[in-house]
Amino acid sequence: MLDRTTLNAGNPQKDEYGFAVLERMNQSHYGLTRWGLSFASPEKAEAILDIGCGGGMTLRGFALETGASLCGADVSEASLQKTAELNEEYVASGRLKLVKAGAESLPFPEGSFDLVTAFETVYYWRDPVKCFAGVHRILREEGEFLICNEDRDYSRPVITEYAEALGMKLYTAEQLGAMLREAGFGDVREYTHENGLWVCAVGVK
Repeated sequence: MLDRTTLNAGNPQKDEYGFAVLERMNQSHYGLTRWGLSFASPEKAEAILDIGCGGGMTLRGFALETGASLCGADVSEASLQKTAELNEEYVASGRLKLVKAGAESLPFPEGSFDLVTAFETVYYWRDPVKCFAGVHRILREEGEFLICNEDRDYSRPVITEYAEALGMKLYTAEQLGAMLREAGFGDVREYTHENGLWVCAVGVK
């Protein structure tokens, strides 16, 4: 039986359990995030969007390590609040903007970003190909879409329980790559970590 904190992972609520899972995300996703970013070029980007920004740690890393303008999108008000608190100075300066939005309806003009990232969130997207096409629309030419997930299959019982409880769907790197191509990305790269669990796919517009 999963605890109430874990059950908040898909859409954290504004209560002790939701904020607890966001804090957990900020700590536990670090390794995956650094690994995934090694396959993209955030240092070259002028504008970056993080979809499903969670607790805001990825955006803080971008703020510290790049000169890009930043945007975070999430359906969870708790996530947006946590991200704003963690990145208070960048929100105050206007460098970081936060938007309540899901991947299926990204409210940005065409060609808005050089890099779009999605860490540990594609599991919950009901129509990934449609969402990926939406990301393709808002990327600039040669822009990158980076997807990273922590689990790729249902071989571990705890993951099967987790996925069923949260309505998640797990994907291999190859499945992510196929959906990126279907959504219009011509240059697609797929990676699986040596641990056999972490997966990453990069689509270039």
